[in-house]
Amino acid sequence: MRLIAPSRRLAISTLVISLPLTASLTSAWAQVTDPVLGTWKLNVARSKFAGGRGPKSQTVRFLRVDGGTAVTSEAVGQDGRVTRSWYIVKFDGKRHPIMGSPTADSVSFKLLDKWTVERSDTKAGRVTAQVVRVLSKDGKTLTVTSKAFDTLGRPVLGITVFNRT
Repeated sequence: MRLIAPSRRLAISTLVISLPLTASLTSAWAQVTDPVLGTWKLNVARSKFAGGRGPKSQTVRFLRVDGGTAVTSEAVGQDGRVTRSWYIVKFDGKRHPIMGSPTADSVSFKLLDKWTVERSDTKAGRVTAQVVRVLSKDGKTLTVTSKAFDTLGRPVLGITVFNRT
């Protein structure tokens, strides 16, 4: 039996305890202090829509709930039709359902830093979009860059800009 020096035991114990704690604190931080909480309105003039024409208007709300952040979206299309969707953001890398979206049935999230989140959308097991959400340092502008895929699998790029209300 090999003995470990007390100073090494302390270092190993600290590492073993701190790794899971760091991961859970990162998740807890994201759920408690998510800086996008609140209501956001689409800035149509500053946005570049995948496929050319985007909605007339869109409102997105981020609300803290037990276990994550609830996101609701209401968009009014060029034809006046309203589309509503909602989902729960959890930074666990797992797929979670999205309701009301015509292009996705599940989403997963990865927190890159306090200001940046990656999202992956899928429908019937196929990736339909890869999205990066970046909050400005002043907390007033949310820029969402998306790479969606058309029915032939070709990428379609878009950038939507939202302002905090």
